[in-house]
Amino acid sequence: MTSPLKDYGGLLSRRLNRTLHGRSVYRRQDVPGHNVVHGYNNPGTGDSVDFFGPKGESVYAAHDGTIRRIADPGGKLSCVYINGKHVLTVYAHVSIKPGLRMGSLVQEGQVIGWIGKKLKDPHLHFELYLRGKAVAGRTPKQLAKKITAALGD
Repeated sequence: MTSPLKDYGGLLSRRLNRTLHGRSVYRRQDVPGHNVVHGYNNPGTGDSVDFFGPKGESVYAAHDGTIRRIADPGGKLSCVYINGKHVLTVYAHVSIKPGLRMGSLVQEGQVIGWIGKKLKDPHLHFELYLRGKAVAGRTPKQLAKKITAALGD
């Protein structure tokens, strides 16, 4: 797997959201966030991390797979789900590349969109599931390290 963002020194060099969001597997008391795979209001469903970057920065498929879902295309929350062998990734707040549809095959490193231009503080919301389990962390930095290790960066 590869990084969803090509940047200057890896994912950990980016500014991260200060808090994990979604209802973490570690913090069931959290307010609803936007972990999008299992629902906004379900506790214990996994973590997500925000990687902040400039509007329009390319977002890449982290692995080979099939587009399982495209939600809210053209909106603030637009997201893409890519399902691969034993892996599912979610990319939210993305301006989706024209021509991508549910069922489309994508290859690792293929541009699937760009960091959205409709947010005041543009970022890529990223979730990673391996063999059906969320990659989770107690802090954003720990989660980013686990994601980076899983991606092989």
